[in-house]
Amino acid sequence: MPNIHFFSSSGYPGPLAFTLTSSLYNSADWLHLTIENSDNRQTYEDSDPHPDLILSFLNPYIIPPWILDRATLGAFNVHPASPKYPGRDPQHFSFYDGSETAAATLHRMTYKVDAGEIIDVAEAPIDRDKGVMAAISSSEHLALLVILKNLLAIVKGEAKPQLNTHWHNENKRGREDFLRMCQIDPNMPAKEVSKRISAFFNPDYRSINTKIGGYRFVYDPDQQG
Repeated sequence: MPNIHFFSSSGYPGPLAFTLTSSLYNSADWLHLTIENSDNRQTYEDSDPHPDLILSFLNPYIIPPWILDRATLGAFNVHPASPKYPGRDPQHFSFYDGSETAAATLHRMTYKVDAGEIIDVAEAPIDRDKGVMAAISSSEHLALLVILKNLLAIVKGEAKPQLNTHWHNENKRGREDFLRMCQIDPNMPAKEVSKRISAFFNPDYRSINTKIGGYRFVYDPDQQG
């Protein structure tokens, strides 16, 4: 019986993905892990984990190489965007660039983030008028679709690339890139300000801001004139 460690965030649809995958393949020993802070990380790593298989689903935790090496059946991640957008916050950058599709990419994990062999990609059109958060929701549903579609092949050790594609490393971004795009310059053209708000504003984090005279001002859509 394989020992499967399933990593996700605590928010939707991580727990749903775990419930569905573990139900679909119930002849395994499943462990659901949500590692979202340093205490969670330390507790897990101190437990000396020995997973046979690792599944990472919209997961913020970067799994150390020594744990990846122990996964004799492999390690697979679902990235919430097209291979054209590796790295952090990919849906925001995709939306900023004018993309009319949402996507999710299933790939093998390597020591380098978003660099392993691509197994499958799920894509669907979006209605840009509904905004970036709707596009993100679509990518999360596609992430669920792509892992369920390939789950049995993964656990049987038969997962193979379903299409010929590659990562576009020229588009790889980190958290600092996202924060930079959330920073509004008072001298920025109105069109660019609007474009950044449309692509990078997240109501949960109030991410869009500007700095004037040493003070930080945060964009609030409810206070527009």
